[in-house]
Amino acid sequence: VREHNRKLKKEGKLNSNKRRKDPGVPNSCPFKEEVLKSAEQRQIRLEEEREKEKERRKQDRQKEMDKRRNLASGNLDSFVKNAQKRGADFERKNVFVKDQMKEHNA
Repeated sequence: VREHNRKLKKEGKLNSNKRRKDPGVPNSCPFKEEVLKSAEQRQIRLEEEREKEKERRKQDRQKEMDKRRNLASGNLDSFVKNAQKRGADFERKNVFVKDQMKEHNA
């Protein structure tokens, strides 16, 4: 079984390298120039979109890093306030659950 799986995996690797080559546009095509120009414009547009997406992800990462740095270094007061708020919310929920349990048991 192991050898069979190994052979299948090897065949899959060999077949994955075989890509069809783009035949291009034949010279006999009457509007070859327009087709080539539109293909080139499409490639340029796709490349620009990739660059924009890459830049957006980079900015998102930078924002996240700045947020973490601010939280870790200088914003201790906001961190404490947030922790106190969450603690109060937890206590309120805890009291509510205890009251519900008392009503249910009674």
